[in-house]
Amino acid sequence: MRARARVRLSLAVLAALLLFAALVPHISPWQGADLDWDHPAVAPGLNAAHLFGTDTLGRDVAVRAFEGLAVSLGIALAATLLGVCVGGLTGALAGTLGGRVDAVLMRWVDVGYALPVVLLALLLSVVLGRGAGSLLVAAGTVLAFGACLRALIDRGFAQGRP
Repeated sequence: MRARARVRLSLAVLAALLLFAALVPHISPWQGADLDWDHPAVAPGLNAAHLFGTDTLGRDVAVRAFEGLAVSLGIALAATLLGVCVGGLTGALAGTLGGRVDAVLMRWVDVGYALPVVLLALLLSVVLGRGAGSLLVAAGTVLAFGACLRALIDRGFAQGRP
């Protein structure tokens, strides 16, 4: 499979997921927290009203899955934007100012890369507490190291050095 075909396929899958995440909770007669006491623990596909079935409390699994997908995609997008903005700004600052600022920021990136990514994300999640906000900050911080390093590498090209 060629690279452009892979990109198109990936974008099509992402678009389908976004479409499902946006539409399913609004199209379905059930909401994520609604209880269907007439159909608890229904297997997937056996009931037309609940395509993915229901859990033991009668909640529609499809609606809950797509609501979770919407939250996950939102956090992923926000963490990526946070990482690119913070990392890009840090790298641009280091590349523009150079000297001591560059050396200090480069050591910061070295510390970030010395820690395993999963360990760093877990550590930040523990320190910041539970919730989507702490997850966003943890993922954004991990992504910022990558963006910062990329910006530091590219600073030579921005200053006219190969």
